[in-house]
Amino acid sequence: MQNSARRYGPTVLVYCFVAIASALTEWLSFFIAGHFIGPLAAAFAAFFVATAVNYELSRAIVFLSKRPRGQEILLTFFMSAVAFLFNFATFLCCLKLLDFAPMMAKFVGTGSGFIMNYALRQFVVFSREPRFASWASLACLSRPAAESCVDHELKGGAPKPMIAPQSYPGHRILEAMRNAPHYAEAVYRMIRSALPPGTPRILDFGAGDGMFAELLLRDGLKVDCVEPDPHNQQSLASLGLSPVADIAVLEDNRYDFVYAINVLEHLHDLDRHVADLHRVLSANGRLFVFVPAFAILWTSLDDEVDHVRRFTRASLTRALGGSGLAIEKCRYFDSLGFPAALCVRALEAVGAFRYSPQTVGFYDRALLPLSLFGDRMLSNILGKNVVAIARKSVFDRT
Repeated sequence: MQNSARRYGPTVLVYCFVAIASALTEWLSFFIAGHFIGPLAAAFAAFFVATAVNYELSRAIVFLSKRPRGQEILLTFFMSAVAFLFNFATFLCCLKLLDFAPMMAKFVGTGSGFIMNYALRQFVVFSREPRFASWASLACLSRPAAESCVDHELKGGAPKPMIAPQSYPGHRILEAMRNAPHYAEAVYRMIRSALPPGTPRILDFGAGDGMFAELLLRDGLKVDCVEPDPHNQQSLASLGLSPVADIAVLEDNRYDFVYAINVLEHLHDLDRHVADLHRVLSANGRLFVFVPAFAILWTSLDDEVDHVRRFTRASLTRALGGSGLAIEKCRYFDSLGFPAALCVRALEAVGAFRYSPQTVGFYDRALLPLSLFGDRMLSNILGKNVVAIARKSVFDRT
């Protein structure tokens, strides 16, 4: 049972969102059809519409196909009818035989129908092989720290440097993020809360176009930058900064505070760079890290900007701790971003979504404030990003 939960857990999680979308479709279809035809005919029509939506989403983002499409469609509708009858029979059994309250009986019936629907799709309609890696692979729990999830999530090819020296491919996304001031301010507040008062020596590792370095300069702080991309180096120079291309040239024990925002996920040689971060920190110096979370949330954005991996709390803690850094705090950020990214996956599968300044700006204005509120309760469970604060031991001067 435990092995099955680890193997199929991610697929079940994604199918939950498909089931919710199907249920909403069914209710909406019933509401609309009910104005034109009788309730019984409307219920049948809504069932067919919702099952069609469920099939398309299931095939696109949840399960692996193994049959011709025509066979899958017929099986899906037949198995959905079977699951509905099972749902209804469970409801009647709980209501009449077990004397459950009607609403409780309905909950139990719906839950049993969901389980039956998932099982029939996973083991009958579609391939038995799950589309997603197991929880253990997603969290990289089965790999030593030195591997840092690369084997599971590497897209192939020989190891590459930190970011392609000639040109960073994510300039379009960096520009789009300029339309997310609330996001930037939320991350900057976390940087400032982790920054000890009066810290004289600060390093921005992987500074990009200088979004966060610019905010530090605005507040009268001095910051050095590591940034290998020539175009980004020009942006940093326009702010009066003098970036270096490689952290390896920086001297040991130089910085009291180092931060890396959306950088570690690009690194093929992660352990070497984390060791360098540890090396340049002064004794008792603090490191702030912000990275994308959960491989299950992989979208076209990750491909576009050449991500190598996404992290979990466990894998990020292990990656930082492997160099000798002591983890002070590690939590998730942007809880609403988790289901939002799953929706993006679904929309991308049918060619209905592309990241743009407009979509980034909409999420930043309308949804991020709700997400930050949700983080108060969900930051230990899920989120679109992982945030970690680590410290170099006061006794470690290597």
